[in-house]
Amino acid sequence: MVRQWARSLDGGVFGSLAVVNGSVYVGDFHGNETQLYASNGTKHWGFQYGGPNGNVSWTHCFAGKNNIRGISATATVWNGMVFFPGGDKHLYAVYASNGTVVPGWPVLMTNHTNDSWNSFFPYGSPLVHNSSVFIGTSSGCDSPLVQGQLLQVSVATHKITHIFNVTANTGGGGGIWSTPSVQTATNSVWITTGNPASVGNWSEAVVKLDGSNVCHAVLGNCTAKGYYHVSAPGAVDDDFGAGATVYFLANGTPMVVTMNKNGKAMAFYANTLKADGTSSPAWNRTISNPSALGLNVAPAAFNGTAIFLGGTYATVNGTQCTGTISAVNPTDGSLRWEKCTPGFVRAGITYADGLVVDAADTVGNRSSTVEVRNSSTGAVVASISVNQTVTGQPVIANGRLFFGTGNWTTFCGNTTQHPCPRGYVDAYGLPLGNQGTYFHPYNLNPVGPDVRGFANATGGMPTYNYTWNWGDGSLSNGRYSSHAYGATYSWVGQRNFTGVVTVTDAAGGAKSQWFYVQAWEDYSGSCHWVIGFCWHVLVAPCYFAYCINIVRGPIQALEASAYLIGAIGAVTWDWNWGDGTSDSTVQYPSHTYASHSTYTITVTATDSEHRQATKTIQVTV
Repeated sequence: MVRQWARSLDGGVFGSLAVVNGSVYVGDFHGNETQLYASNGTKHWGFQYGGPNGNVSWTHCFAGKNNIRGISATATVWNGMVFFPGGDKHLYAVYASNGTVVPGWPVLMTNHTNDSWNSFFPYGSPLVHNSSVFIGTSSGCDSPLVQGQLLQVSVATHKITHIFNVTANTGGGGGIWSTPSVQTATNSVWITTGNPASVGNWSEAVVKLDGSNVCHAVLGNCTAKGYYHVSAPGAVDDDFGAGATVYFLANGTPMVVTMNKNGKAMAFYANTLKADGTSSPAWNRTISNPSALGLNVAPAAFNGTAIFLGGTYATVNGTQCTGTISAVNPTDGSLRWEKCTPGFVRAGITYADGLVVDAADTVGNRSSTVEVRNSSTGAVVASISVNQTVTGQPVIANGRLFFGTGNWTTFCGNTTQHPCPRGYVDAYGLPLGNQGTYFHPYNLNPVGPDVRGFANATGGMPTYNYTWNWGDGSLSNGRYSSHAYGATYSWVGQRNFTGVVTVTDAAGGAKSQWFYVQAWEDYSGSCHWVIGFCWHVLVAPCYFAYCINIVRGPIQALEASAYLIGAIGAVTWDWNWGDGTSDSTVQYPSHTYASHSTYTITVTATDSEHRQATKTIQVTV
């Protein structure tokens, strides 16, 4: 993989990037939100939101500090606006075009007496649904614990309309570190919560809320549509740091999967989670050792057939792994494949175009490895070594892989004693691969067979160009292409051709694949003609040829026979005699015409792979 560009920032990047409409939006530990052009990394706009330029910013634990915070959440882009929690205790909406604040914004996220700004911090990202913004709040470093809340903010009025209190106003806990999810069909908003609370069962839980009214802002009479609370504490940390991922089974059943910090993944039937909290997971699977220090916070990815989960310490095939990535079946959580990674997988897993991406964070030396894998097997296709940590989910967009980097420190700023390490946004071209070429008989003529080719490229950077060299001096272009061997000359006998199809992407990456064609024509022997065809694409040769033998009787009767070479499975036959009578469906038919004339006979053979060979010939009886 080749780095396309890199852009330095004032502070490190903790969250993921938002890549929308050719732009990259990124927040950093110095309190800046920046828009970059995705094509080359050039800065379009960038501002420090929530405090004066040059003020001190803290990256993670900041007890006793009272100045601007860094931005750790991923921005959400919707309807020409960018939403993100700023470096202060406000939720911002700015115009995507220039970064200026939308009139009426920002919105104060907390003024609760227990939510001292010294301890409050929004880690998760905003969710925009039905013209409302949903964002969770939590403690900065759990000292002291603040009250976890889900805020529902009107985009139009820029006011908090409803608040879901995870625990009572008099206590702390139940922090929402993750990003809310939405199940649009039922207008449900899903959250996961952490920090055990002294009051209520909505902490350390998976909670389903009404997307129209998560809770009354004044009365506080909260009612969840459903929830699951971890009632049997684990060895270390039952908090949920990973968000809830909504997915669908093959039969359309909606599900929700998440993982708690002890490394236990669990899935629920989304429509039947009970409001009294008595529901149980549809399945659960231990991804990491329970003593994994509460580092299992990676949201899952789903590609329609498998769920991909990242974790920390685990044993894989007898090997002790620092981190893992797994693919499991969405119906029951059974394992498809599991691989070791060179570090903790705390960033969300990414899936796109048959590729799975994980960011393995080696905390001890502040480095990471970004791995691109084959989603079917887990095999590493490419890897990138990074000399900083990657804690935000990598993003695949427009044929590029984007991610942000930045080192963790206790606090940092524009001071000699505690300078902020610079962060970076990196963009890499995806590997060009997984391409396939397929060849089918198009029309087999006495003057030489025609062949139709189809090529498909994945990975790399669109758009793709396809060039076909047919092996007889002829060239053509296009994803779909065809060629008539022998169309411009006559020949009798066998000829072999070796062709090559080459795919080139917009970044200049190229990959070629060869194929083999064998064609022949023979008027000798008992067959009036034989046309053969063979193709070979990185697999064992496959011969697909046939011979039709017409034997004329003394008057109007004839017997016919056809032969198919290289068919897969059973072959079905269809003979159309050209006189309006019923077709014959056997390999060796006979037919009697009612009158003397010239007739067009068409025979079609189909094998079990639905490949067809068709031949048309005229006979005079």
